[in-house]
Amino acid sequence: PSHCRSSSCADLERQHDAAKQRRQRALSIRDGYVAQGRRQGAGGDFGADSAFWPLSTKCFTKQQGEYKYEVCPFRSAAQSKSGTETNIGTFGAWATLKSLPTIVMLSNPDGLLRPSGGGDGAYSVLRMGGGRSCPGGLERALQIAFSCDVDETLVAIGETEKCLYSALISTPAACVPAPA
Repeated sequence: PSHCRSSSCADLERQHDAAKQRRQRALSIRDGYVAQGRRQGAGGDFGADSAFWPLSTKCFTKQQGEYKYEVCPFRSAAQSKSGTETNIGTFGAWATLKSLPTIVMLSNPDGLLRPSGGGDGAYSVLRMGGGRSCPGGLERALQIAFSCDVDETLVAIGETEKCLYSALISTPAACVPAPA
C-alpha cells in the first residue's frame, strides 16, 4: 500500500519502482554474462566471475565533436578525425580506483566520474595502454570506467589530460549484486 498522498510522491514511487525493475533486469543479464564468461573467458581477467568477457567481443563508437571514437574493451581503442585514425590503447588491464587519480569527465555536471564496483573498485576501471606516442614520447592511454545499466553504451569519452583519455561505458556486467 502506498503512503503517498500527493501526485508528486506517487510519481517518485513509480520512478523508484521502475529503477528497481531496471536494475533487476540488468542483474539478470549479468547472470547470463557470468555463465558465458565462465565458458568462454579462460585465459584472461574479465572481472569478478568473468562478467566482463562479453565486452571483449564488442566495440562501441561515439562521435564527440570533431572526433569519432571506437572502443573495443580489452583489445583496442582509436580516435579518428577526417579519416586519420590514432591508436589510443591496445590492451587492457584492471586498475583499482585507489591506484588511479580521479577520472575527470567533461560530460558530468560536477566533472567527476564515479564508477560502480564494490570494495576497492578492483573491477571498476580498465586501463588500456600502448597507444600511439604523443609529442615528447608519452604513449596514449585510455581509462574506461564502467557503470551499471541494462543498456550497453559508450556514454562519454574524451581526452582529459594530454595523451590520457577517459571513457564511461554502461553495461550490465558492472552491476554488483547486493550482499547476501
